[in-house]
Amino acid sequence: MRKAIYKAVAARLKTAKVGIQFTSLWNRNTEQLTKQRAFKMPAVFVEFEPIDWTQLSQGARSADIRVRLHVITETLATPEEGGKYQDKALERLELLERVSAAMQGLCGDGFNCFMLAESVTDHDHERVQHDEECYVTRATDTSAVKPRADARAREIKKPRQPFTVPGLLFSNMLLAESFVYRLFCRLYAFSGK
Repeated sequence: MRKAIYKAVAARLKTAKVGIQFTSLWNRNTEQLTKQRAFKMPAVFVEFEPIDWTQLSQGARSADIRVRLHVITETLATPEEGGKYQDKALERLELLERVSAAMQGLCGDGFNCFMLAESVTDHDHERVQHDEECYVTRATDTSAVKPRADARAREIKKPRQPFTVPGLLFSNMLLAESFVYRLFCRLYAFSGK
């Protein structure tokens, strides 16, 4: 389920012309920028918060899944009023709005549409800004459901073969067996054999 959600989010942010240059799973990527492999910015890292599953029947499970998007941008511009680079500094807020617009209506096989639950704006940064957008979706995971091997279940699903008597056609699904048996006996007695 998490793989499907991650791929759907990454594909939506890529195709929605949001302006995201890089997408990956979250691994505390901003804590050691100089020690990690470089990534293009703006970037989005997808974090799955702990999931409390509710077990359903036959191996299915459901949960409200919280997906936190870590939106990473960089600029040296400052947003002070009347400043020469104010618009450049505020581009990250426009990016967050584009991310939100792209996530609206995103749903897939096994999970409902995402709803924005929380936004955290980075107010303690230097060159790299780390904003967070948290979304919630209701998901049902059926990956552990096994097909029923019960012979009775297979028998019920098969249509019954018609039962024939000379000149007559009966369907076992429509008539009870005792009725068919009595009718067959009467026809046999009537024929004189």
